[in-house]
Amino acid sequence: MSRFCRIQTFALHGIDGFPVMLEVSLHAGLPSFDIVGWVGSAVRESRERVRACIRNTGHPFPVGRIVANLAPADLRKDGTGFDLPLALAILSASGEIGAMPDGWAAFGELSLMGALLPVRGALSMALAARDAGTRALLVPMDNLAEIARVDGLRIAGAHHLDQVVSILAGKEPGCEPARERETDRDSPSTRVDAASIRGQPMACRALEIAAAGHHALLMVGSPGSGKTSLARILPSLLPPLEEWERLEVARIHGAAGMPDRDPAAGGLPPFRAPHHTCTLAAMAGGGASPRPGEMSLAHRGVLFLDEMTEFAPQVLDALRTPLEEGEVRLSRFPAPYRFPADFLLVGAANPCHCGLLYEEHPPCRCTPEQRDRHWRRLSGPLLDRVDLFVEMRRLSGEDLALTLERPDPVSQDTMRRIRNARERQKARTPSGIQPAWNGRIRESPLADRLVIPKSVYRHAADCADALHLSVRSYQKTLRVARTLADLDGTDSVARSHVAEAIQYRLVRERAGEMSP
Repeated sequence: MSRFCRIQTFALHGIDGFPVMLEVSLHAGLPSFDIVGWVGSAVRESRERVRACIRNTGHPFPVGRIVANLAPADLRKDGTGFDLPLALAILSASGEIGAMPDGWAAFGELSLMGALLPVRGALSMALAARDAGTRALLVPMDNLAEIARVDGLRIAGAHHLDQVVSILAGKEPGCEPARERETDRDSPSTRVDAASIRGQPMACRALEIAAAGHHALLMVGSPGSGKTSLARILPSLLPPLEEWERLEVARIHGAAGMPDRDPAAGGLPPFRAPHHTCTLAAMAGGGASPRPGEMSLAHRGVLFLDEMTEFAPQVLDALRTPLEEGEVRLSRFPAPYRFPADFLLVGAANPCHCGLLYEEHPPCRCTPEQRDRHWRRLSGPLLDRVDLFVEMRRLSGEDLALTLERPDPVSQDTMRRIRNARERQKARTPSGIQPAWNGRIRESPLADRLVIPKSVYRHAADCADALHLSVRSYQKTLRVARTLADLDGTDSVARSHVAEAIQYRLVRERAGEMSP
């Protein structure tokens, strides 16, 4: 006679959770254990984990034919989170435990001795459970901290399969998550003072513009000129993440399998600095079971590419679409994967192979061919998507001495200007939609959206024509000019703002002239 059990669980697609109905049917016949429903290798391997776990925890494993189905069958399911619901369904169908109460769901990996292990993407699956109307969710204890921010759902954590059985029998309530404690983002331990950077006024100004208007920045300078130090200061200049942004960032880090490295827990924007040997899959995301890459892990924060000219060209060119659209799309059958990737790009590069092009002593040793080869690793379309270019030279002796002195806390004024500039951009954003920072505005007509007088954008067009700028570069100049006006607290863009914005394009033009 057939025995049957059905348990609600959840799976992960990209960073989104979706409901899965797990059905187990026990039949008389030759012993077998099959799992159907378009499952990956990790799910197929769960047969042996679940079989050993049930036996090692003192429960008899049913003899006969076992068929487990994961519906819907037209979506691929992978991961180890089906271990716990599969074990519970087998124990319930065999009569070892009672049926799962209505409205309850579970997910979690099992060890061979019955210990519950954490799974990837627990926060996304918990949110999907809440949206699906689940009343209670059984999860591994190590996932409790990650999903503590989910309201409207009872969450019970457990260390062991036997503890889960006791919870279902009403013998113990299970561990509830402790609500996360807010950290003080403005404390000295979490903030970096921009005044600690000495002797690079134009670079510090560019950093302020980038933070105020979400503009991509490329710093070209000699080794030791402070490029990396400046880049690491940028997250502290950005405003703290709002609650919905923090939740989005946490989902991405959870789906990547690194919830403990989520910077949004303290409100700080993420900061990612991948090594120049980073592969295309590591940068954009992917794999047999696609996970977010570095671009998505930097969502709502800063992606810093040090030694940018050393990255593989195909890796750099993968940045182009996310810089325009704010997401990474991976084509997979039957459904594509979409990973959010709205990051602030900051690059650092040497002006030539030896890095001494801007220095008089010692002089640059590179040939014109070497300089040309050095810059050709950065494609023209990618450079067109960068808003700000800055040249940096080594510090003078006087500036070097100042780096050892205690800096004055002048960055508070910088933070105030950035905050006020962002408030102006929010005020110009139509109600009911998310704020669009100047560096991300795509609406037409652009001049009306940026509140730029006709005489000013015609003047900017004449300057762009003289410098042979592309349409994209011309529009980016207007966006930077709008941010400069916001930092000055003015409603309309003036010619002086366009003139300053043009200065941050000249480095781009000179870079193209370094090669014959």
